[in-house]
Amino acid sequence: MSETFEEPSIVKETNAYIKPEMVVKNFAKTYPTPPMDTYQKFIQASGKFFGCFGTFCCFCKNPYETVDQGEVGLVQTFGALSRTIEPGTSYVNTWSEQLTRVNIKVNTRELPPQSCFTRDNLSVAITSVVYYNIVDPQKAIFSISHIHQAISERTQNTLRDVIGNRTLQDVVEKREEIAELIEHVIAKTAAEWGVNIELILIKDLTLPPSVQDSFAKAAEARRIGEAKDY
Repeated sequence: MSETFEEPSIVKETNAYIKPEMVVKNFAKTYPTPPMDTYQKFIQASGKFFGCFGTFCCFCKNPYETVDQGEVGLVQTFGALSRTIEPGTSYVNTWSEQLTRVNIKVNTRELPPQSCFTRDNLSVAITSVVYYNIVDPQKAIFSISHIHQAISERTQNTLRDVIGNRTLQDVVEKREEIAELIEHVIAKTAAEWGVNIELILIKDLTLPPSVQDSFAKAAEARRIGEAKDY
């Protein structure tokens, strides 16, 4: 558990770290690439030549690739990003270009139960769910490896830090507040990776049997006390 984590004050804003210019509506774009040498020009020309046969002949690879709705295609020419393409069918040189499809739909990931220790040194297992989507495919693919795994690990680490600064009573009673705090903390890092955090949910809390008994006894005592007041 981190000793340096400090809870930031939350001013509830919608997607505070996602600036308007980051929300791309038209993903189709070309990028400058290094000039090709003679060998690269030969490979590209050969790809175009044999690609013509691929359009009609099953023995050659078809140069036309389909990007589905909800995806964006990143095309690399000799390893350098040269253009992004939107849903539909596009020409991709089979010898010199490589297509990577990026899912920009909202992803839902249920994280496995995390065993966390509260500030009062009690153990609790928490199951959480994170909803997120990629808003900048270029950053999501080229700025970090395994973006989905990175989002999961960042969420899990933040969850442990936040729980470590709360009492068990807080964790039980203030799920939504804690989920909002986790969302607030990871949103900045996620934005740097081209990802928008839509929502964090704390789905389930599992307490040790001894703690469950204590809560049950406390609840029973409250009910008895309220009954005596009448």
